[in-house]
Amino acid sequence: MVTVDDLTSAIGKPMDDAAVRALLEKLGPGTRSKDDIGIFYRHKTAGTILVENQGRLATVFLKPKGKGFKAYEGEIPFGIRFGQTKEDVRAALGEPTQEIGTFTDEYDQGMWTFKVNYTEAGVVERITLKAA
Repeated sequence: MVTVDDLTSAIGKPMDDAAVRALLEKLGPGTRSKDDIGIFYRHKTAGTILVENQGRLATVFLKPKGKGFKAYEGEIPFGIRFGQTKEDVRAALGEPTQEIGTFTDEYDQGMWTFKVNYTEAGVVERITLKAA
């Protein structure tokens, strides 16, 4: 199972770093594709998308079940869960560093940002870890 430490130790590191390689190994088989944003590593059976930009792990998306993905079942930073309400997230983490519209809260963690996307009903839909 992917742990919080697996995620936070890999984010922002070069793709050949041991922490990134270990995370990719834990996620199992996936597909790789490139576009203008970067190189995407889609692990549909693990519910994740990793994005490489300029040779480093720039972004990790943790996804619920849907659109061909199984739900991410590893640990999520701060104990956040899919389906949790915005009010519960803010009770646990406090007010966000930045609120992006109605559906996204960002929490600056220094070397990375923890982003929570909500549905129109106000429940956690996707989690993103983004390198600073």
